[in-house]
Amino acid sequence: MAITRANIAADVLQKLFQIEGGAVPEASDEAVVLTVLNSRVEALRDHGVAWWDDDDIPLQVRDALADYITGFVCTQFITDTMEVGKYRQLSKEGDMEIRRLAANKAEGAPTRALYF
Repeated sequence: MAITRANIAADVLQKLFQIEGGAVPEASDEAVVLTVLNSRVEALRDHGVAWWDDDDIPLQVRDALADYITGFVCTQFITDTMEVGKYRQLSKEGDMEIRRLAANKAEGAPTRALYF
């Protein structure tokens, strides 16, 4: 089952306690998260870590990606520095998990070689 960017945005807003589970986020809040999500996924692609399409995010990446993005958008919604620090740490953990998943995916990839 694939996940969309809108699903990730809703997950991030839930982690930040901006919406409750199942609620529809405000368009402006969702736009903030989607802007950051798009730029960070592009950066992950540049580093060879994001292998998925924009709206075909694998289920196993969902939580880690939401954690990762939360650290980048938390200052838009939260002013308490202790809370911001907590979300930044969560972001680091999400980044490490995404990289671990990417490495595991790469281990199962076929190897291409030239034969003479």
